[in-house]
Amino acid sequence: MVKQMPNISAFADFSWIVGGLAAVPSPLLWSRWASKAKYIKPLITALILQALGVIMPICMPNIVGVVLGSILFGGTFMGISMLSLAAARMVRQSNSNYAIALMTGFFGIGQIIGPIGAGVILNVSHSYGLTLIISTLVLALAVITIGCRVH
Repeated sequence: MVKQMPNISAFADFSWIVGGLAAVPSPLLWSRWASKAKYIKPLITALILQALGVIMPICMPNIVGVVLGSILFGGTFMGISMLSLAAARMVRQSNSNYAIALMTGFFGIGQIIGPIGAGVILNVSHSYGLTLIISTLVLALAVITIGCRVH
């Protein structure tokens, strides 16, 4: 998407570096908070921050939006995986291996279906915008699902 933004197309590769640098400290930071907050609140927060990161380049189609989006996405994606597995272990204490296996399986399915769906949408719409909006909605659905499950 950044390559298609005329004023900042040269920044496209650098945005991945920014995301990667944001990812480096994230597992430590998320795990520290999770050890105090029992995993669910940090997980919901990470999902919300990731949703904001995904939609940021659409809301702010400039260098600031791309940098913030890269930081928010990079700073949350590993934390979400870690927190999700820990939350599954906490929720299904009696059968946590099954819960983790199920989550890992669905994650793998999502890793296959997501890019295929994004490619189809991109092919039809010729824009990353709709793909990012749908991705944001999926993250919002995850927040709602977890929130409803907890309360």
